[in-house]
Amino acid sequence: PSEDFLRILSLYSLPAFDMQTRAAVVDALQKGIETSPSPRLTTVTVAADFPEYLCVYLLLLLQLLFDDAYDVRLAACRVISGFVLPSYAMLDHTSCVVALVSLLRSRFSSGNLSALMVSRYVLGSADSHLLETPRKDTCYGEDGTAGSLLDESCAHGNTDGSLQDEVSDDDGEILFEKEADNLFAEASLLTYLVDLITKKNTEGGPQFTAYKEMVQMVEQCGNPALVYTTLIDERF
Repeated sequence: PSEDFLRILSLYSLPAFDMQTRAAVVDALQKGIETSPSPRLTTVTVAADFPEYLCVYLLLLLQLLFDDAYDVRLAACRVISGFVLPSYAMLDHTSCVVALVSLLRSRFSSGNLSALMVSRYVLGSADSHLLETPRKDTCYGEDGTAGSLLDESCAHGNTDGSLQDEVSDDDGEILFEKEADNLFAEASLLTYLVDLITKKNTEGGPQFTAYKEMVQMVEQCGNPALVYTTLIDERF
C-alpha cells in the first residue's frame, strides 16, 4: 500500500468522522491483514517478514481499540483477537490491548517502527490538521457524486465527514451534540501506551501501571492468553 493510502486510513479513523466511516476503516484493516503475505502475528515474528505497512495497520487498530463507539471497539477487538491471540483465548479487550502493545514493542526493538510512526498513527497528530480546511473533493468527486468511503457521512453530516448536531423542531433547540473526542479513554492513556511501545520513560505523566505490568508478563511468558493467570500466581 502507498503512503497516501495509509494516511487516508489514518485520517478516516479519527473521531471527527462518523461511526460508520471508522467501522469501515476497521474492515479495511482486517482485509489488509488477511491478504498480507506475513505469517501469523506473534511477538516472535521475524523482522524481515514484517513489512512496515503491517505495523501501521496494527497502530491504527490500537487507536480504534479505544474508539468512542462500542461497535467500533468491538470490531477492532475481534480483528486483533483473531490475529494476535491464540484461537482458544476469550474475546477480551484488555488482552487485545496488552498483546498488541507487546507485539508493537517487539517491532520497535527490531527497528520496524520509529517513535514518530507510533505517535503519528496512534495519536493521529499528523493528520488531524487536514480536518481544519476540508477540500472540495473530500466527500464529492468532480461529477458531484459522493466519494466511496464517505458517502454516508457526507450525506448525513458536514462536508468534512463529521456528524451534524441534531436539533429538535421549529424552535431549533439543540437536543444532542456531537460527543467530545475520545470519551472512552482519555488521550493520556494512549500517550502512555505510545511511550510504553517506544520504551520511553513514562514517569512524567499519568500512570497506568497495570498495563505496564501485564505487558511485561506477556513478554516473560510469551503468551498473552496466560497474562491473568501469571499475574495471579505472582500475587499469591
